Amino acid sequence: MGAEEELRRLLAPLDPAARATDWPDPADRAADLHRILTTGTDTGGPRYRRRPVLAGVGVTAAVITSVTAVGLLLPELPAQHTTLPPPARTVPVDDAPAPDWLRSVADWQDTKPQSPPAGPVEQVRREEWRAVGFGMVHQQPPHETEVLHRPDGSRRITVSWPGQAPTVQDTPSGSTGYSPAAPIPDGEAAFTAWLWQGIDVACEPAAALEAVRNLVRDRALTARQRSWLLRALSQVPGLHRDGPAGDGPSRAGELLSRVDEVAGRRVRHTLLINQYDARILRYEEFSDGAKVAYESYLVSTHLPLAG
Repeated sequence: MGAEEELRRLLAPLDPAARATDWPDPADRAADLHRILTTGTDTGGPRYRRRPVLAGVGVTAAVITSVTAVGLLLPELPAQHTTLPPPARTVPVDDAPAPDWLRSVADWQDTKPQSPPAGPVEQVRREEWRAVGFGMVHQQPPHETEVLHRPDGSRRITVSWPGQAPTVQDTPSGSTGYSPAAPIPDGEAAFTAWLWQGIDVACEPAAALEAVRNLVRDRALTARQRSWLLRALSQVPGLHRDGPAGDGPSRAGELLSRVDEVAGRRVRHTLLINQYDARILRYEEFSDGAKVAYESYLVSTHLPLAG
């Protein structure tokens, strides 16, 4: 039996015309046809709707067949895709190793339109906390630090402690070499060489991570510079991806970590990175499983030069 005959057999019970018994005889049908051909108008005579009914059933069958075919061809969407729309474009978030993931984030960042900075003044604001003293028994309260870096290299640093008036420190221009106030080189190769100045990354990965931390805690990077930084960071050996993590209710990213042995202690360094804009959001340090320091980079932007 062909597919068409099988479909007709299955849908026959749904066809009301198939059960009709009042069909006209051949003479009446011939008279109707003659009247239609000669007048071209509706005569008001009896109208038999077998073919329209069959057409409706045919359309219904086609719709059912199409829906069935689509259901067979399209995989079922995961539940989260039916409740939260995915980002317009994403970068890989699979189980790629940390270096590959960092490079993919940087490469994707390079494909996005690059807007010029709003001005030459870099503004960075961070919240930080550290346990200090022998045995890490004394803990500083969390406090905020704001750094304004002007194009001439001068800086204003404002530190706000809970319950105290902010302290302000102005530093003049003129710093040279690798320092928080030094000009950021133009071009990825020059940037990477400047960042790793005096560091053998393969042999001193902890020092390399400290250089990255020192940069993002004091300097506001452009989108292009953030790409350069992630590609440089991909050179650090021993980095592992620990999966998605958060820093507050509205900041989420991918957690990368590295473990070192320092003076008999197991020290773990972590970086939280936003995969959509290549920003480093947070740095944390653990000693033998206990958190001993963190920095959250709350603001990193550019401002116009004040008149």
